[in-house]
Amino acid sequence: MRTVFPDSVEDELKAEFFGRSPAGFFVEVGANEPRHGSQTWQFEQAGWNGVLVEPQPELAERLRAGRRARIVAAACSSPANAGGKMTLFLSGPHSSLKRDLVVTGVAPHGTIEVPARTLDDILVETGAPTPIDFISIDVEGHEVDVLSGFDVARWRPRLILIEDHVSSLATHRFLMRAGYQLIRRTGLNGWYVPRSEAPRVGLGWWQLARKYYLALPFRVLRDRKRRWRDRLRQRLGLGAWRRHSPLARAQLMSIIMTTYNRDDALEAALRALSRQSDRNFEIIVAEDGSRPETARVVERWAPRLPVPLKHARQEHDGFRGGEIRNRGIRASAGTYCIFLDGDCLPRPDFVATHRALAQSGWFVTGNRILLSREFTAAVLADGTAVETWSLGALMRERLRGGVNRLLPALRLPLGPLRNLPRGWKGVQSCNLAIAREDLYRIDGFDAAYTGWGREDSDLVVRLQHAGVRRKDGRFATGVLHLWHVQNDRSQLPANEARLDAAIRSDRVRALRGLSFLGDDVETREPPTLLRQGG
Repeated sequence: MRTVFPDSVEDELKAEFFGRSPAGFFVEVGANEPRHGSQTWQFEQAGWNGVLVEPQPELAERLRAGRRARIVAAACSSPANAGGKMTLFLSGPHSSLKRDLVVTGVAPHGTIEVPARTLDDILVETGAPTPIDFISIDVEGHEVDVLSGFDVARWRPRLILIEDHVSSLATHRFLMRAGYQLIRRTGLNGWYVPRSEAPRVGLGWWQLARKYYLALPFRVLRDRKRRWRDRLRQRLGLGAWRRHSPLARAQLMSIIMTTYNRDDALEAALRALSRQSDRNFEIIVAEDGSRPETARVVERWAPRLPVPLKHARQEHDGFRGGEIRNRGIRASAGTYCIFLDGDCLPRPDFVATHRALAQSGWFVTGNRILLSREFTAAVLADGTAVETWSLGALMRERLRGGVNRLLPALRLPLGPLRNLPRGWKGVQSCNLAIAREDLYRIDGFDAAYTGWGREDSDLVVRLQHAGVRRKDGRFATGVLHLWHVQNDRSQLPANEARLDAAIRSDRVRALRGLSFLGDDVETREPPTLLRQGG
């Protein structure tokens, strides 16, 4: 019997476990968003009742507006902490009551004080029945404290789904002592049921033993190494970027993502953006005249994302990357624009790291890992969240030939070395970040470039003519680039001639830039599209 599954099949397995029952009672501790990533939304849709516990006031308000269940705005903790206030370290979906966030490489961007209560107290107040059918606990390293305030024998949940990074066996042993048996793991979540009702797992026990016991010493060493690296990184530079960067404050960022007839890749890219630790950003899908399926992908994702999603479009007339990016800029509202191709998968700290590097008068260039054709097909077919993979997992895939290199996945504290003078070569708009004021200074991309190639190099040349300097985002902002058929390069010689002319001149503004669009682009929400006029 298989016991370890990807998180992409979690909802299906939960429905199978409960036999698609039309009635039941759920509890979700650490509910976060009303629908996206919710462990209980599928049950509420099926007619269940329940309780959602969320300490962040803004998220609690969103839950009240979007869910029927009872909402409790508090942090669950131990009896010793109940009744007082606790400090919540904010980091999007990774926010935690622990100063050292359980997800290494992610740093808190602020703190708030929240009321603490035991889960028992909340369940009594809300009149929860016994037994509880389903309880989900996702509290980023605070699991044992929550469980210590929860009388398992009294409430007798049929299924406990608990996030556990397995950096120790404390959570697992607590539930085993309470009479519960681990039967399955989906993603980071362990499935526990009463021992008397646990099914036989056969050889599946080996998968669980390998995860919870055999790999534990290596995981502990890995986490210690990562935390040491993060502290070193902060001391040698990252902390300085955050202190001195005028754009590192809580300002809206805009991710402008170009796409053309790659609906499957766009789905994967939006999924990756939904996992960002920093959620103070918007997404603009800048579509170069795709078939209708692209609009349907945008419409489908708009209510699921925890951030605003917009859609800009122009009719297709050959490759016009410069113009569609300009339309994306005009549709955006952020003080800082991050350009990303619609077949690039950003890692969970992508936005947070760009925010740390952001600085007016500087643009940031990132790099990428290329996936093979076969690996890309497997990732898209299985919904594999390869953007969350560890360096070790990527290394194994490198040995199989699935990725072309590993360096963009490394995180190194380069500090002031990022600001060393560099020319225009090597910059690609699939991972490029620029302050809005600097984009308007040069009038954006030059739409005089038609066909594939060199419009991004032209942009960088003119930025440098304007005195905007280049900051190296390598070893910090790397993305995973899905394989695609090579674009038609018949216009490349003509575009290289345009680029040579731009290099020899001191011209700053685009020949056919943002101002060429006039008032042709407006900002609207899906399903309405921002269309090219005429």
